[in-house]
This record gives sequence, structure tokens and C-alpha cells, in this order.
Amino acid sequence: MAITKEQWTGIENALKRGLVINFTHDGHEILLQRGLISETKVAYAVYIDGDIPRFWLKDDEAGFNPLVEVYFRKITYKPWQKFINQIS
Repeated sequence: MAITKEQWTGIENALKRGLVINFTHDGHEILLQRGLISETKVAYAVYIDGDIPRFWLKDDEAGFNPLVEVYFRKITYKPWQKFINQIS
């Protein structure tokens, strides 16, 4: 089932107001909530079946949930990037 533009607008508005979005995906209950990390940083908390998934696990390890690949993006950290930006 595709989400319409009006539904996306409703979801965005609900998250901006601090409401919790709750829906089902592949038989799993997904809960999505927006929260502040600091005054200028926003993060989204994702719960799968009422639990924060262990996103650091690999697909062959016990406790891995394949929905993690859908709802979490892979972050690549480049420790030298800050130094390169200062030199440039």
C-alpha cells in the first residue's frame, strides 16, 4: 500500500507536534517518535515490536532484525574529514 501525499503531510505534521506514529510493517509493530538531542539537533527514535533494535548486529548474529536495514541508515564516520576541512 502506497502512502499518499496527504498522508505524508499528516505524518510530518504529527512528528513536528511531538506525537508518536504507530503502524504495522510485515507483521511487526513500528513506533516512530521525534526527539531533541540538543537545542539544534533532532533525532527520530524507532522501536520495532516495542524494543529499540540492535542495529549494530550483523544479519547472521542472533537477535538481528531484518527491518533494521529498512528503518536505519548506515552512517559512515570519517575521522580525518574534520582535519581536511580545516586545511582547505
